[in-house]
Amino acid sequence: MKTALHLTSLAIATMMSLGPLGAWAQTTRVQEDQAQLKSDQGALPRDKAQLTTDQARLRSDKAHGEMAAQSPDAMRVANDKQDIHGLKKDIRHEKRHSAQRKEDRAELKGEKAKLAHDQTQMRSDNRHGRMAATSADAEKVYQDKQVIKGEKKDIAADHAAVKADTK
Repeated sequence: MKTALHLTSLAIATMMSLGPLGAWAQTTRVQEDQAQLKSDQGALPRDKAQLTTDQARLRSDKAHGEMAAQSPDAMRVANDKQDIHGLKKDIRHEKRHSAQRKEDRAELKGEKAKLAHDQTQMRSDNRHGRMAATSADAEKVYQDKQVIKGEKKDIAADHAAVKADTK
């Protein structure tokens, strides 16, 4: 009982010191919509800056041959090509009719088949827009573009809400 009386007197003291509107200040719908619009407009430049950074990183990684700029399919194909190149080099340096050369030739045939399969898979993934055909850097750029698209949509909705509230 004593605690309830104490809390009530505390609330009354707060109301008296802040005034009737200060103690129970509520934002109007217009204020909320304007604040949301301002927040969304503030986020858009940050998202555009992030997109610019990610696009620059993608260009840089592609120029330097970084793995982050290559899709998993492209890395598989590149590895297959390296394996074939290495096997051909080994075969050139081996003696004719040796058991090792015969073994390497058989392995080369398998690697060529694997390369053909991986190239077909990569073309299919590219055609269908699968994630295996997208590099990590390209995925970040795509996500940034999606965020900016969403922000623009939110800003348009906020403008409409503010306009509807002021009527």
